[in-house]
Amino acid sequence: MRATQKGLIIAGGTVFALLALAGGYGIYVIHASDLAEARRAYHAGDVEQTIELSTSAATSPFLLPRYRAQAYTLRGLLHYKREDYDQAIADLTAAVDIKPDPTAYRFRGFAKEAKGDYQGAISDLSQFISLSPSDGHALAYRGRLHEKLLNYPAAVEDYSMAVDRFPDFRGWILPMRAQAYAEQALLPEAISDILALPMDGLYDYDGRVSRGIFLDNAGAYKEAQKEFSEAIRLKPREADAYESRGISHLGSGTFEDAVKDFDKAIDLKPLSTRAYYGRGRANHYLGRNGAAIRDLEQSLSLDPSYMYPVLWLHIVNTKTSRPSQPILHGYAKNFFEAWPRPIVDFFIGKIDQETLFNRAADTTPSTEKEQLCEAYYYLGAEQLAQGQRQGKIAIEKAAEVCPRYFVEYSAALHDLNQLAADRR
Repeated sequence: MRATQKGLIIAGGTVFALLALAGGYGIYVIHASDLAEARRAYHAGDVEQTIELSTSAATSPFLLPRYRAQAYTLRGLLHYKREDYDQAIADLTAAVDIKPDPTAYRFRGFAKEAKGDYQGAISDLSQFISLSPSDGHALAYRGRLHEKLLNYPAAVEDYSMAVDRFPDFRGWILPMRAQAYAEQALLPEAISDILALPMDGLYDYDGRVSRGIFLDNAGAYKEAQKEFSEAIRLKPREADAYESRGISHLGSGTFEDAVKDFDKAIDLKPLSTRAYYGRGRANHYLGRNGAAIRDLEQSLSLDPSYMYPVLWLHIVNTKTSRPSQPILHGYAKNFFEAWPRPIVDFFIGKIDQETLFNRAADTTPSTEKEQLCEAYYYLGAEQLAQGQRQGKIAIEKAAEVCPRYFVEYSAALHDLNQLAADRR
């Protein structure tokens, strides 16, 4: 009897185990199906179904860990797509905690960048690169993140690795590396990268203009002007190359040549806001303030929402003792609240200097650098226009922090040179 009862117990346990296994397998099949259906719902744009089915799969104790990680990743991608970055980070973190996955690291990095956590984004991109070393785009993307943190040597290192490993990327990575070199005042290296660009298309007009712009942004003005001149030789009736060469002459301080180029651009394209704006600045530098005012006003008549001609018009008006406040108030209604609107608000007395610099602050170091550049420059330019020598301090700060390809950088250098010449 005992033996029989023992056998029945064993048999019963086996039956129970088989039933449990069968039930568990059935649940596994259901949840595996949930994951497959969640993928289909995601690609179909069905938000509610994606969340419901991916949640079911992610929390199932019957799915293998890699499938549960995939479910969390899928839900995280959906939240990222919906710009719910906190939830995206939470889901993608759950995914990598279960099983490291390149997609999860990549999009968690994107979500961290969107929240301003650039160091965290770099860390995640580094994990992605270690798991997917054949993705050259990730190296270039990490380089851009380093640039946002003003870590130009690290950016150059990433761009260099991308170029070395993926030569086909040279056409779009070399200009980025050139800019990172230029920000470190490594001008020969910057010029070398631009001139090493693949030559396909560089013998035509558009290619010459593009390479000229890259060289100009790197501060290689003479080399840039050669490219623009060659573009003009190829198409002498096109205005863009004249405009671009005029801007380059502004950067190099050859203002008479700038005026001539802008004259020609306006002849070819009479509605060019950029040409009138550039010629206005060139005339201002040459002391022709009446002509500068007319050009800047014409630029604004063509595009009343363009803020920078208003800032320069205010500087010239202040320097020539012309009333500026009515003009500033008149144009202010056309402007969005985004930067550089706070500079206009400062000029009309709506905010004070401390508030101006608080508004210039930004979570992105590169953006903050750009906005501080402009805040320092226009503050200093207004003070100098009012005859206040302390404006030199703000102009010096602008020359220190401005990116080299900014209008305000070359303007600050010109103002400092002019101040030095006036003292002699």
